[in-house]
Amino acid sequence: MSANWSDRKVIRLGVGLVLCSVVVIIGQGIFDTLIDQFAVSTAAKSAVVAVISVLLLIIFYFYIIRTLWNDRLRKRAYELQERSTPEAGAEAISLLGRRDRRVRTVAAAVVANGCRVAPGKVVKQSSKDVETIVVRLVRRLTDSVHDVRANAAVSVKFFARDYPETVIEHADPIRNTLTASDSSVQTDAALAVGNLIAAFPDRADEFREPLSELCSDEDPEVRAAACVAFGYVPGANPADLNELSDDPSPLVTEAVAVAQAMSNGDPHAASQLFAGVATGRSTTQADLVEDSPDLDFDDVAGMESLKETLRRQIIEPFSGNDVYEKYGVAANSGVLFHGPPGTGKTHISKCLAGEIGCQYVSIDGGSIDQQRGDLMTQLFEDARRNQPCLVFIDEIDAIAADRSGIHQRPEDTKLVSQLLSELSTIGNEDDIVVIGATNDPDRMDDAMLRTGRFDSKIHVPPPDAEARVAIFDQHMDAPIDAIDLGQFKRKTEGFVASDMVEIARRASVKAATREQETGRESVVTESDLFDAIEEITSQQGMTGSYVQRSPDMDFSDVVGADELKARLRRTIIDPLTQPEFHEEYGLSVENGVLLHGPPGTGKTYVSQCLAGELDCSFISVKANDLVSKWIGEGAKNVGSMFEEARQNQPCLVFIDEIDALATDRSAHQSKSERQMVNQFLAELSQLNDDNEDVVVIGTTNKVDDIDSAMLRTGRFSELIEVPPPDADSRTALFDASLTAPTDGLSLDQIGAMTEGFVASDIEHAAELAARKAMRRAKTETGPEEVTQQDVIESINEIQASLDKR
Repeated sequence: MSANWSDRKVIRLGVGLVLCSVVVIIGQGIFDTLIDQFAVSTAAKSAVVAVISVLLLIIFYFYIIRTLWNDRLRKRAYELQERSTPEAGAEAISLLGRRDRRVRTVAAAVVANGCRVAPGKVVKQSSKDVETIVVRLVRRLTDSVHDVRANAAVSVKFFARDYPETVIEHADPIRNTLTASDSSVQTDAALAVGNLIAAFPDRADEFREPLSELCSDEDPEVRAAACVAFGYVPGANPADLNELSDDPSPLVTEAVAVAQAMSNGDPHAASQLFAGVATGRSTTQADLVEDSPDLDFDDVAGMESLKETLRRQIIEPFSGNDVYEKYGVAANSGVLFHGPPGTGKTHISKCLAGEIGCQYVSIDGGSIDQQRGDLMTQLFEDARRNQPCLVFIDEIDAIAADRSGIHQRPEDTKLVSQLLSELSTIGNEDDIVVIGATNDPDRMDDAMLRTGRFDSKIHVPPPDAEARVAIFDQHMDAPIDAIDLGQFKRKTEGFVASDMVEIARRASVKAATREQETGRESVVTESDLFDAIEEITSQQGMTGSYVQRSPDMDFSDVVGADELKARLRRTIIDPLTQPEFHEEYGLSVENGVLLHGPPGTGKTYVSQCLAGELDCSFISVKANDLVSKWIGEGAKNVGSMFEEARQNQPCLVFIDEIDALATDRSAHQSKSERQMVNQFLAELSQLNDDNEDVVVIGTTNKVDDIDSAMLRTGRFSELIEVPPPDADSRTALFDASLTAPTDGLSLDQIGAMTEGFVASDIEHAAELAARKAMRRAKTETGPEEVTQQDVIESINEIQASLDKR
């Protein structure tokens, strides 16, 4: 084509030069005759010749420039025609208004081809907005060139389907096109009108008369298009439509049947006959598809690491970054957001759509489950018609649960299969990103997580301290006093984004109520703020299936045990609270610690105080709580627990009586128990490999029963004995446990008598002694205080746990 174009350019320039030469020769003869007749002086003659020569040169120069410019535009139009993609269509929009007929003709064809693929892609790639594009297309409906009019009508039809709210503003010129004597234009104009009626049924009367006239047109394709357009009109169809059921053209009779099917509620009938038509009168586009949200990443407080991940994995490839196109890297079409409830997965998806500037489709997994496959099909059809588009499916685990589960219903399995099929049809050429959100990724069917589906998984964590402050600031509109940010950060540890929003709301309500009651201007005080935090903490209690708020206790509540506390501080607390010193020497957090010792020595209590000392999230379970009689369920419970721990870092996981979970696998174990132990081992190793801020503390009275694989490096590699209390610790424990009034107690004697007692024994002895004094006080038979004799009798009544007296 380039050779032909070059030849034509040379020919056109040659012809222009010859014509100019002929004009110059003829003009010269005429000019000489006139000069001789009027006897003009030689100087004047030279001046006139010079002026005429300059004018001829200017005319010739502009002729050459115009010829070269038109040839350049034609060349560009032909190049776009060869590509014939939505991107090419977007560029061809700017050529629609050119004076050159050939340029307009090719450009209109390129735009129409792009619209057949997806008008949304044309809009995305164009520098013009939807309104500007529609205006240019509508103008071409009356172009002097037939092919331009025809292709413009095709494009308007697709825009009327996907952007009806913009095209309806140009209803008058489109309605006038219905009366034009141009069959191909009338056909697509009628279908465009049908799309507008589908979106705006209340305006159907504006188009009834011209559509009725088209039903008697000579061209059967025009009559068929008019029939389909009438299928969108609410209420009874006109009588002449019924008369067309006997039309000699099979196309028309089929169109009449389609219109009747549409009137009876079949949303897909029209698309079986014509391309570019809306799927039924009551299209769900208005319900599902939203314009690009008026949000962007500026509306996401904090979460900088997450936003950077989204830019790298989705935004830059999706937006057509040249570097990504160069290396053939496309955006991931399926992305799974996973994280605890309330972390802002829905809000982030909206901000992502706004950041990209694409259409947004959002639906809840539960609603799809109720309406089954019809809504699923409509969801993806709308997304394809409205490219570029971001589809957000919240609680996707409700519809994409593991099909191998014992409670899976047949209809659920069918729905999962349909979703898999829809995801598989999204190709690299589609500008569609599907984002699923779940709190429990372990419930997802494995097939959903394979390549080509949700093959990219992005963790949406609870906000860190700085992000929590940023979220609070973003939603606190009321005037506020200065607050202790350090205490605010500590008290909101483990809170998610929705919690921070609720804190701002409640604190503001307290200030507003105070102003209303007192009549004096008020501000949000630190007390309002911390009261709101306490309310939310007490109401929630748990942040997930396993995770609890940090216990309201610390090492000051542990009596004695100074050596134990010092070791726990070195092993766990310091690496978590002062990571910079440990990282300098290549030391990381010890992820697995096994506390072992006799029953009653306070292993559980010490672990709770450790979590409170760290002021971190806390998981406390008994090993038996994770066991299930169903094969695989125990392993899944273990996986869910560790997933929650990762989502709530820093987190301390306390597993009591871990020997029930981590017993030697060489013993007689069921398949489910072996799977659970294997899962536990894998999770411990993963924590160590990923350097997570999760510490797992197991306790056991029978360290010899623990599977040897549990005690290897990278798992429970730190064994810490919790010994029975020594004499000083026993006396301190007794003193702390006995709150009743006393009289002359000998703590040294008590310490000596309680040899072999563990913490629970001592607490029991203190309680018995207090009861003896209480009975005397009630009956007035002796002193009201606890005496040394009461304590001695109580100690003698208790069998020491270690039985060493």
